[in-house]
Amino acid sequence: MLSNSIIRATFDARGLASLTLLLSAGVIQVQEDNFALGLNGTILSSASLPNPTKTALGFRYTAGEHGLSIDVAYSLTASESFVTKSLTVTS
Repeated sequence: MLSNSIIRATFDARGLASLTLLLSAGVIQVQEDNFALGLNGTILSSASLPNPTKTALGFRYTAGEHGLSIDVAYSLTASESFVTKSLTVTS
């Protein structure tokens, strides 16, 4: 879970699951927190990859047949009302 005085983000086994707006108690459910990226003519989609492992900042997906790891990190600063998602690909 990530939170500040404005928003709280919760996660399930594959990524972002919901955002709660703390001042109004409104909840936004995230159905699928997928990503897709193209590398050397190949499209990698989180929906087609095995379940990720949990990391300190998010999740690690493995695209074994391509020899790649994709780290998905989430962040939230003290004064922002949005969650940032970043991807890092390593071989």
